Amino acid sequence: MTREQAQREAKRRWGAKAKLTAGERQTSPERRQAAKDRRDAIDAEREAIKADIARRLAELPWYAEAQARLHALYVERRPLEFEPHHYRFRVGTSNGLFNTILGEGDTWEEAFAAADRKATL
Repeated sequence: MTREQAQREAKRRWGAKAKLTAGERQTSPERRQAAKDRRDAIDAEREAIKADIARRLAELPWYAEAQARLHALYVERRPLEFEPHHYRFRVGTSNGLFNTILGEGDTWEEAFAAADRKATL
């Protein structure tokens, strides 16, 4: 099938918004499998190195204490992650698939004022 034939077929199936792309180079199932096998081997080697590092660090007493403190801080911080960015009221637009928030606030008036400020930027 030529590119023109592929374009006609895509437009017939999906309409004017159809899009075709072609990669820059030719590949084969053998090259893809060889790349996957090498990638898996590299991943296994990396995981072995990470496990060795973790084992060596776990043997250090100060490291275990530091990890425990870091975890405690993470657990304390996690519920606070989104609170500074949360507002009750939001105004904006929707195209049916995505909502675009133009303004947020603790009241409707603040949300519309924020949208107005955003529009004038």
